Amino acid sequence: MKIAFRADASVVQGTGHVVRSLTLAREFQNAGHEVRLISNIECVPWLSKMVEQSEIDWQICDANIINHADVREGRFDILVVDSYQIPAEIVNDTGGLNPIMAIIDSQMRGLTPNVVLDHNIGAVEFSDYCGNFQLIGPAFALVRPEIRNVRRKFSSRVSGNTRPTVLVMMGGSDPSNLVVKLGELLSGLDSDYEFHFVTTSGNIEALAQFLPMSRKNIHTFTPDIQSLLQIADLAISAAGTSSLDLSCIGIPTIYISVAENQNATLSKISELKLGLTVGTGNEIENRKKELVNSLALCAHDLELRETLFVNSQRLVDGLGAHRVVENIKSALS
Repeated sequence: MKIAFRADASVVQGTGHVVRSLTLAREFQNAGHEVRLISNIECVPWLSKMVEQSEIDWQICDANIINHADVREGRFDILVVDSYQIPAEIVNDTGGLNPIMAIIDSQMRGLTPNVVLDHNIGAVEFSDYCGNFQLIGPAFALVRPEIRNVRRKFSSRVSGNTRPTVLVMMGGSDPSNLVVKLGELLSGLDSDYEFHFVTTSGNIEALAQFLPMSRKNIHTFTPDIQSLLQIADLAISAAGTSSLDLSCIGIPTIYISVAENQNATLSKISELKLGLTVGTGNEIENRKKELVNSLALCAHDLELRETLFVNSQRLVDGLGAHRVVENIKSALS
């Protein structure tokens, strides 16, 4: 098969659309199919590096559109679209040229694709959807092989007598600079925890003024995030795509919703006991006590750590991209 992926990334838009499209593109390519990523990546150098290192055919395009001439010329067997910004009518019109798979987060927003993929925690099928296939839930989570390779066998890596390592990250761009706010809220706790923050290069000075830590513990965004995840005893994270990666690895995590479309995931994380939650980014300043208490629980309550570990790994096994490829092959055969 010949498959095209259409997704964009920017500081404001975030990076999740391109990361998960790239993950699926690599899975198709490894299965012997021809793939192309058609994408605009603005001001996110770490993501551009990730795409370049993937050796996927990358065609740079204008943001938030689909060039029908490119699609027609490519003669693709299926076009995979992952975007909130490309208008639904443009995506639907493209369906006249080839089958469409839409990767979505809870809302169809008027799309009429042949296949729907929603891999999010708590995703539900659309009862009124008339397409051929719905691939719904974390069984289809698009987890990168690099993340799957650091999946853990045991939950309890810390005890009450050690200083746990805490990885703090808010997605792949953090446009609201929430990591800096968290640095301020967590200042003074460095004797209890070893914090590692993932942020933009422009936020390094802002973080350093709040915490008397070594600057080596402040990291800029990187395609090699798995190296940081590998050393973390626990994490504080946005409730977006990162929640699937953290669940697959099995890291006890405190989740914060940083976008409206993450609120449902946050609620489901709490319900399924996959992690602890402390509301939204806008609320976090008023929930410092809850955040600090949650850190202590995640670090030292070994029964809780085991519960979060087992529930998370049971839900996300890291084989979702393979299942998507197999289902798409069936859908088009």
